[in-house]
Amino acid sequence: MTSEPLSSIKVTFVVLDGDFSSNDREDWMEEFDGRIVRNRKGRRLLVAGDLILSLHEGVGYIVEVSFTDNSSWIRSGRLCLGVKVHTSSTEVRIREGISKAFKVKDHRGESYQKHYPPSLEDEVWRLEKISKDGASHNRLVECGMYILKDFLRKYVTDQFSLHAVRC
Repeated sequence: MTSEPLSSIKVTFVVLDGDFSSNDREDWMEEFDGRIVRNRKGRRLLVAGDLILSLHEGVGYIVEVSFTDNSSWIRSGRLCLGVKVHTSSTEVRIREGISKAFKVKDHRGESYQKHYPPSLEDEVWRLEKISKDGASHNRLVECGMYILKDFLRKYVTDQFSLHAVRC
């Protein structure tokens, strides 16, 4: 619809339990509100951003929506996005929409983990078998090897002293 009154309605985004799917049933609309995932007690909103969207000529664009929690605490471990009409007309019933189920992963702390291959600017504790602030890490730092580039420079110039790591 590009010119009818319904072409400029408002819709609201909600988060649904990932177990919920329409499976091409006609009667799933009654279950929709019961499957909306509420925020966890003591936590901030599950989804942040522009959750109410006004359609323009029947089209709407999601500008900024982000999850603030992962989906591991949901029984299914998955979530769905749902959309329903924010303001409803009594003349026409508009069916809610449901996305496919997906997982929301927690990426906090990933920047502090070891990764392969390490870059030359990574700290030396990113190497395998060197724990951060462990004995080997501390000895390497005492010898002036803070990043992998320092470590490789020492390896190329004086491999035997590197084995001793007693500077």
